[in-house]
Amino acid sequence: MSKTTTFTKWMVTIWYTNVEIRDTEGVVAVYIRDCLKYKVCEDLSLFQTGEFESIFVEFFSDHKSIIVGEIYRVPNTDENTSLQRYEAVIYKIKKLNKDTIIGTDQNFDYLMLESHTSTTALLDTFISHGLAPCITRPTRVTHNTATLIDNIYLSANYCNNCSSGIIISDISSFYLCWQL
Repeated sequence: MSKTTTFTKWMVTIWYTNVEIRDTEGVVAVYIRDCLKYKVCEDLSLFQTGEFESIFVEFFSDHKSIIVGEIYRVPNTDENTSLQRYEAVIYKIKKLNKDTIIGTDQNFDYLMLESHTSTTALLDTFISHGLAPCITRPTRVTHNTATLIDNIYLSANYCNNCSSGIIISDISSFYLCWQL
């Protein structure tokens, strides 16, 4: 099951499981309806095996396009390097000046914003590039812990008509994030 899911008129779902960009260690993917026009944005996608994995796709309609992507930061990787990679990817996207949706499994805990400078830096990076996080409650819960390590970011001009949340389930300790 996906940890980050987005449903829009543009696409069906974003996952970081199954195939699209694959390496022996990791996988990120975007599942696309057959009827949609799109192109994979290889210049935006960054894949560092075992560290940082991302994929981006541009979807086209008659009058507009939108960038949709997924970023997965492998747990316990170097935080400064990860922040530089986020900055590089997000900067490229901002230069395109297009509506954007990014699903993340960022492994930076937004519940620790006040005490963890790298987490604050990540949020600042997204916000300074016009991307707002949609998820505000824990996305991974165990008997002893709760963390907010998954999120969906929307460009500011796109998020006015959207709803988002999490689906709580006993199937996994990871909750499903959604955005409509």
